[in-house]
This record gives sequence, C-alpha cells and structure tokens, in this order.
Amino acid sequence: MSRDSWFLIVLAFLSTCNAGAVWLAQVSGYPLWPLVGRGEFSRYYAVWSGRATFLISAPLLLTLVASAVVLWMRPQGLPAWILWIWLILQAAVVALTFFGWAPSEVQLTTADGSLNLTAFAQLARMHWLLVALVTIYASLCWWMLGRNLLPSGPGPVQVKGWLLLLTVAFALVGVFQVWMVQTLCYKVWPHVGRSAFYDYHLAWWHSIWTVIFIPAGMTLIGILALLRWRLPQTDVRLVWAGVGLQILLGTLTGVWWGPLMGRLATRTEGLLMDRYDLLMSTHWWRVAIVTTYGLLALWMLLHTASKSGGPLKHGG
Repeated sequence: MSRDSWFLIVLAFLSTCNAGAVWLAQVSGYPLWPLVGRGEFSRYYAVWSGRATFLISAPLLLTLVASAVVLWMRPQGLPAWILWIWLILQAAVVALTFFGWAPSEVQLTTADGSLNLTAFAQLARMHWLLVALVTIYASLCWWMLGRNLLPSGPGPVQVKGWLLLLTVAFALVGVFQVWMVQTLCYKVWPHVGRSAFYDYHLAWWHSIWTVIFIPAGMTLIGILALLRWRLPQTDVRLVWAGVGLQILLGTLTGVWWGPLMGRLATRTEGLLMDRYDLLMSTHWWRVAIVTTYGLLALWMLLHTASKSGGPLKHGG
C-alpha cells in the first residue's frame, strides 16, 4: 500500500474510536446521571471525568494531530478543500471538547453532592453538537479512505470494497466501546448508591440496545456478507475466523455474561459486589474477543489492500 493509504487508515481508525466513544457517552452515559443516588454524584463524577479524559479527550487531540499530518501530506486524488473541511471539523471538535461543552465539577455538583440539573441540561445539549461533529468527521475519513482505495464509478469491486470497509468500521466501533464499558461505565457502578443502583442498572441495560447492539449487529451482518461478497484478494480464512469469533462472542454472552448481568443487583440490596467482582474479572474475556475481532478485521483490510498491490482496483 502507499504511504497515503497508511495514513488514511490510521486516521479512519482514530476517528472511528472517537465516534464510538462519544455516542456511548451520549446515549448510555449522560442520560443515567440523574439516576445516581442523592449525595453520591460528586464521587461518581470524579471517577467518570478522570477516565473520560483518557478515553475521550486524549484520542480527540491525537486525531487532530493526525489530521494535520494528512493535510500536510496531501494524499493523491483528494481535493484540498475537503482536507481543509476535515481539519476545521476536527479543530472544532477539540475546541468544543476542551473549552465548550463540559461544565466543571463545581458547576455539575450541588452543595449536598447531588447533580446540578441545570448544568447537566447544558452538557446534554452541547454534547449532541460534539456527537454530530465527530460522526461527520469519521464518515469523511472513511469516505476519503474509500476514495483512496477503491476505483471510481459503480461496479462489483467498489460494492465489495465498501462492504469490507464498513465491516471494519463497525468492528472498530465495537472495540473502543467494549474498552470504554470495561474501564469507565462499569467502574462508576459502585459509586451510584445502593438505593439507586437497581433503576440505574435497568436504564443502562435499555440504553445499550441501540448504541452497542446496533453496531454489533452490523458487524455480524458484515462478516457474514463477506462470505458471499468479498474481493478476490480477501483471504476467506480470515473471514471464517471472524465468523468464529462472532459465534464465540454470542455464545458466551448468552450463557454467561447475559445471565450474570441479570443477577447483578436487587432493588433492596443494590449492586451485589461479589457478582460485580465476578463480572469485572470475566468481562476481560469479552474485551479480548471483541478486540481480537477488531484487529482481525483491520488486518483483513490491510491484507486485501497489500495483495491487490495498493488500491483495491483489481479483480471482479
């Protein structure tokens, strides 16, 4: 592959991680804050904000640096105006992240340690703007990567190529989201409050039906579709390995993590710490499976591009 393709793949990877993170925070994070127990929010927010700085803010800043590098390189076939729009979007995302949408802990917390609902409403509104900017930016990254790798005009190679690209994109969303769930979402649960946790946990379960299950479903559909519609350069053994990982993930979710999640709390006792500890230790296996699948999908893209001699313009 060309140097341009490598840089665009890195940027697509980073932007997709960012998109997965901000969508998870907006749909399955912030809406649950009002459910945190009265007087518990200060400790809860301290854990959330410390981890979100690493999982959300730092990758956004890293993506801005990568955007500047790509703009300086000027990949062939990509007009300058779209690259400038790309950089302006990313700069707006970083400015909004560090200076615009996030109220301070003092603003968010009342004197008794509860959530300040006025400041929370401001955060929820502003964060939708961040979600929109990051999503548009990530979509542009994959569009530019497709323009770099795929032939122009309709045809079977382009259709199969976009199927591969979208499968990889949704797999990477799943990777970053599973790491965010393990290292942020689950970590704040002990700070929700005993009386509040049952309702909090139920709301969390309902919230992930869209933000996590839809990308996971698209990932499964994509890898199954590649069994039938794939580029000649795509190694079918990698596709079958991806299918196997998806089957393993679904089986373990059904027989272990799903039932364990259902027994995690009671309305009277709140979070049951022995079961929570069991979840935290065994869920690392889920993190490993999803991460392995994401890396496999990314390798499938790299392998296919390298086998085709660069852009995916050969074969039918």
